[in-house]
Amino acid sequence: MKKMLALTLITSMILSCAACSTQQNPPQKETAPQAASTNGGAETTQAEQKKEEKKEQKNISVVTGPVGGSMYVISGAWADIVNKTSPYIQVTNQVGGGSAYCARVLGNNEAEFAMVGNDVAYYARNGEDVFEGEAVDNLVCIGALYAEGFHTIVRKDSGITSIEDIAANKKSVTVGPPGSGTLTNSQRVLDAYGLTFDDVKAKELDFTESAEAIRDGHVDAAFYMTGVPYGPVTDISITQPINAFGLSQDAIDKLMEQYPFLVSISYPENTYEGTGGFDTVAVRMLITTTTDVDEEVVYDLTKTLVENLDQIAATHSCGATISKDVLLDRLSIPLHPGAERYYKEIGMLK
Repeated sequence: MKKMLALTLITSMILSCAACSTQQNPPQKETAPQAASTNGGAETTQAEQKKEEKKEQKNISVVTGPVGGSMYVISGAWADIVNKTSPYIQVTNQVGGGSAYCARVLGNNEAEFAMVGNDVAYYARNGEDVFEGEAVDNLVCIGALYAEGFHTIVRKDSGITSIEDIAANKKSVTVGPPGSGTLTNSQRVLDAYGLTFDDVKAKELDFTESAEAIRDGHVDAAFYMTGVPYGPVTDISITQPINAFGLSQDAIDKLMEQYPFLVSISYPENTYEGTGGFDTVAVRMLITTTTDVDEEVVYDLTKTLVENLDQIAATHSCGATISKDVLLDRLSIPLHPGAERYYKEIGMLK
């Protein structure tokens, strides 16, 4: 009996000691996963850092037309949305001097993006017309936006109702600033009428100066190849009644046949206060860039453009001609690979 009692006590002590040992020395298996988790966290952090490094902060600029013009307003809206939504891209909307000027800025690597008419873009990439000998052969685009129509502005009491009137009476006319799409298209339009700058009193003024010259009576007419209505013209029409007219059907037909990137467009009455409707030719404005710009940046900027197209279009009256239907319409230069990739992803390109 005594032996049985002693055995029981010894067994109890052994079990008690084992229990204490277990409490004082937790199994290593519980701590090993924690160590693995810590190492895994470090690896994850490094991966995230590498990802952020890949999308390091990008400060880019888009060069456009003068303040108040359709180019400046539309591109400014795009830039604002990018700046509010992108974690790594900041866009500066830079004042420029028109399509040819903007294309040259890209060619000189002075900006990453620019608003350029599809006519001027074609000449710039191929080294033709005003770009002969100075091709921007890496010029590409991310899409087409609104139409810029050719039209003539005169004072209401001028008695001028057509291009023929300007030439027949040797009236003075502003034809756009040097390097602008307006200047290029002024030459084309006069040629379609069998005229040259020598047949009119041509003055190369910028767009705001042209409107002010009409208001002050310093010139008889002003040619514009801009989004319609054009802001500075609308401003002067408040105090100086104006008239606006387009081109004859014969001139439109000649221009459309000679320049396949031109489109025909009609503007309704009261496009400017008190003016009649008119028909004319137009070019699509492209958002252009170069193949030097990073593909991922262009992909993200194209995505932002397409996903916010309605909001961008609402910022200017000429935005009525902006839609997904025209983004890839009659492009005169290739798409940037980043833009092309995005359009394929959403099914707009095969």
